[in-house]
Amino acid sequence: MRIPLTFRLVFYSFRAIVSASLILFCAWLVFVPANAKELAALGAQPETSYPPGLRPMRAAKAIVAVAPSYTYTLAARVIGPQTPAIAIRFMMTQMAAGRVFPRSFEGETAQSEPEQPTIVQTNTRKSSDRDIAGPRFIKVD
Repeated sequence: MRIPLTFRLVFYSFRAIVSASLILFCAWLVFVPANAKELAALGAQPETSYPPGLRPMRAAKAIVAVAPSYTYTLAARVIGPQTPAIAIRFMMTQMAAGRVFPRSFEGETAQSEPEQPTIVQTNTRKSSDRDIAGPRFIKVD
């Protein structure tokens, strides 16, 4: 038995639309240069076409826009029991806004990073004859 022409037409039309949408999404993700809003969110120079973090930011935007809430629960289960689903949702939302990126992008952005404070070691501890090499226990008299 053959499926009626109407159902075949609907099925193949839907399949073509989904395929075309995926191709357009991949092209937007990879080939379209950043606009002014994305450059400002990433903190890149205005003349930069593809700043570091652009593609992960766009992928996060797509996930936040399309994914149902159960997606974050599944991602939390995959990562491990110590990560709640709300944290995954918060991280994806922040990444879509251009605020949080993996450590691999930290040194590549045009933003100025704060200087590390200089730690000065001072020997304020006085030597005593009660110093021992092992663990120290507090004893109250």
